[in-house]
Amino acid sequence: MHYIKQVKNIHEILPDLSYFPVSSVAIVETISYVRLNSFSQIILTKPEKLLENKLYGLVQNRVVAGVSEVHNGQLYGYLTSDKKCRFSVFIGKNKAPGIALGLSENEMLIKFIPKWHKIKVGEQVLTSGLDNIFFAGIPVGVVTAIDVQSAYSIAHIKTHSDIFHPKTFFLISDAETTLLNDFNNSTIAYESMENTKKRQDYNTSSGHNKSINMVSSIPKQIDQTQEDVIEPESPNESQEVQEKKKIKVKKLNTSNNTLDSF
Repeated sequence: MHYIKQVKNIHEILPDLSYFPVSSVAIVETISYVRLNSFSQIILTKPEKLLENKLYGLVQNRVVAGVSEVHNGQLYGYLTSDKKCRFSVFIGKNKAPGIALGLSENEMLIKFIPKWHKIKVGEQVLTSGLDNIFFAGIPVGVVTAIDVQSAYSIAHIKTHSDIFHPKTFFLISDAETTLLNDFNNSTIAYESMENTKKRQDYNTSSGHNKSINMVSSIPKQIDQTQEDVIEPESPNESQEVQEKKKIKVKKLNTSNNTLDSF
């Protein structure tokens, strides 16, 4: 029966796996409570390659459930009601920064909020993703009260997590951003040149080269209005009239050069 229950728990959370990068999360199960008289600390199954004394985020039902830490080879979980649970958050639409700390059942404190941020009761609290514990934008709770102190503001929030049913969690093993890691400007430039060449070849073969202006086709020297262009050519003028104007301009330039020699 215990084995069937574990399979059922894993089956229930598998659809939520699509919300996270698979390579950066692991599935962990609750083994037991650390102490029978405390519901805020649990012992979890430990995945491989976790570092000692490093905080890892725990997610359950797509909301923040707590943090975990490896100590003496055992993985401990600290739910959002525990004082050892801490991570960085953003509050409201203006993204006021703060540090969430566990307080009690379904309640956390957000400390170190800059006073110039005007936060309001009812605003949503999300993870900031700036502490390498959680990804950004995971729901934490809702602001219920605000205290303004001498240097910072403090917000009380009601958490979304269910601390009384700690079953199966997603453990975020790597929350670092990866989009711009190993950014290589020369590679991007090379790929851009290759794509530009392919577009030019396509336009030439299809007869659309004259009608499409390529942003990347920048000339080596930008053409400017030259001094010998005295009168612009009109599209309605005949070819004969245009040729006469060019000869006139050429003679004028020749005479000026002759005078300069004296």
